[in-house]
Amino acid sequence: MTDELNVNFRKNFRIALIMTGGTIAKTYDPQAARMCNADITIDTYIRAQRLPGTEIRYIDLMRKDSLEISASDRDLIIERVLAESRDNDAVIITHGTDTLAHTGEALYQCLPAPLIPVVLTGSMIPLVVQHTDGIQNITEAILACKLLPAGIYTVFHGTVLPFPGVMKDREQMTFVRTELA
Repeated sequence: MTDELNVNFRKNFRIALIMTGGTIAKTYDPQAARMCNADITIDTYIRAQRLPGTEIRYIDLMRKDSLEISASDRDLIIERVLAESRDNDAVIITHGTDTLAHTGEALYQCLPAPLIPVVLTGSMIPLVVQHTDGIQNITEAILACKLLPAGIYTVFHGTVLPFPGVMKDREQMTFVRTELA
């Protein structure tokens, strides 16, 4: 088992981080007096982590609340995951929590046998707010990419869930498995 795990810890493990917006990326707009998806801050938090041997490429694909993500936006996400899968060892997608499971299911339907781990993550509290869960989730997603076999997953609050069959549990404020028929 140790040899299998070490396979992904080689020098320069390449991760494409596709940013789509969502709560994890929300910042405060003082003119509008509200949180919005206007600025990019996630790279600042990741660069503050110690990640030797990990190369992260940031892709600012869209800046949307996940309730605004359309079918054509999901197609764009899928296209980008396919493109980034060619040159990277893993892909992380930061996504809003309200429709993250829909995007994960769409990825699973279009890429039933991905060649690398594809991990969706986000947060319930924006990165710029005290006590955010975003730093934990993105850090765990980076580590999960190095440990997981190829597949489509969500990583949230110390849990890895493979697609299909993932949903947001609004009561627990995290993601859980659904009962698959």
